Amino acid sequence: MKSALVTVLALLAYAYAQSVKIAAPAANSHITTTENVLIEVERPNSQTPSRDVAVLIGLRSCPNGDCDSVADSSALGTILYGGAYSPIPRTGGGAMYENYTVLIPDSVGTGSALLSVAHFYAGGVLNSPAIDQTNIVVQVDSA
Repeated sequence: MKSALVTVLALLAYAYAQSVKIAAPAANSHITTTENVLIEVERPNSQTPSRDVAVLIGLRSCPNGDCDSVADSSALGTILYGGAYSPIPRTGGGAMYENYTVLIPDSVGTGSALLSVAHFYAGGVLNSPAIDQTNIVVQVDSA
């Protein structure tokens, strides 16, 4: 039983060490349709061996402003970017990051929306494939 608990805790620590977060824009920021927005995707600089592969960045409107139900579905909505994720270390150490400039399409609509990043990586000694996802709520304004 004790070894099973240690294994579970090790797996949780491993998954956390590889998880990405959206460092920019900040949660509840206003973004505007038909304009470019800088998305900064960040992950901890981990000692655990891993290989970042790709990210998908999506934006999905929240019906009636209810973003919790949208987040529960794991759907990304309109894909703003899909491709390589090759983070670099911050000057002075700390987290790894990569910036993406994306165009916010008119089709997204206005109001509350869920900005999501799905991150694909291979981790651990055996390079096991894994995906994690993170979300923030943003406010979409019309141009």
